[in-house]
Amino acid sequence: MERNIKLILEYEGTQYHGWQVQENSITIQQKVEEAIFKLTGEKVRIKGGGRTDTGVHAEAQVVNFITDKCNMSEQNWLLALNSILPFDIRILKTEFVDKDFHARRSAKFREYWYRIINSITISALENRYSAQYVNPLNINLLQEYCNVLIGKHDFTSFTAL
Repeated sequence: MERNIKLILEYEGTQYHGWQVQENSITIQQKVEEAIFKLTGEKVRIKGGGRTDTGVHAEAQVVNFITDKCNMSEQNWLLALNSILPFDIRILKTEFVDKDFHARRSAKFREYWYRIINSITISALENRYSAQYVNPLNINLLQEYCNVLIGKHDFTSFTAL
């Protein structure tokens, strides 16, 4: 019997070349798939709800995969995978879902955060999580641009179907 497992994970992406598996680069997807293989002996391809670029972090990335291994509880999947994964990749939640659930196609929304530190110096504690811009920002112009983004938008024209 196959089981569809949904994972919610977070990661500190500084050491990785983004989400998607690539030749000659270490990625988040690769590390999670390797952990699943160590646990189950199955080579699975996990599906992500979105992709991140090199050095980008995630707080609640949704992924799913299909497995024949059905002898563990949701909590045991979480504990076992976290015991194998590097400390900068964590599974926050596991859930058994219907066979038709797909992390990307079933997503109801996506949210992205961008932080800009407007200063000539940047905190050592924030430099991995923020962009630094040393020149004065035109707040009125930024607000005008941001107003265009507020609301619900259909971005399917930017995707490959």
